[in-house]
Amino acid sequence: LETIAVPPLLIQTFLENAVIHAMEPEKKLEILVTVLPDTGSESIHICIQDSGPGFPAALLRRLHSGEPIAESNEHVGIENARRRLWLLYQNCASIRFYNRSDESSGAVVDIILPTNFKNV
Repeated sequence: LETIAVPPLLIQTFLENAVIHAMEPEKKLEILVTVLPDTGSESIHICIQDSGPGFPAALLRRLHSGEPIAESNEHVGIENARRRLWLLYQNCASIRFYNRSDESSGAVVDIILPTNFKNV
């Protein structure tokens, strides 16, 4: 995976969002980033998850519907990341947003990037 190009600031955008939106006073925030080859395809799977309160339901609905979400300087990082992935990879990359469903809470961002693109 060391030779796979990842768009600049893609992962950092979601790490910063976790710190800004998930950090609560007096509560420990955990952020986990995993990068693994996507078995059976020429792609990598990047998963960023935190232990915060998760995405608000209204935001998740808008993200899942594909609506623009960057209004009044909110969610600009997410919108920029979605646009950059589209510009670089069109339909060959994907990004999903959801909340953890296990006993812990938290937001999850799953990104699948093709490994056969050289223009990143």
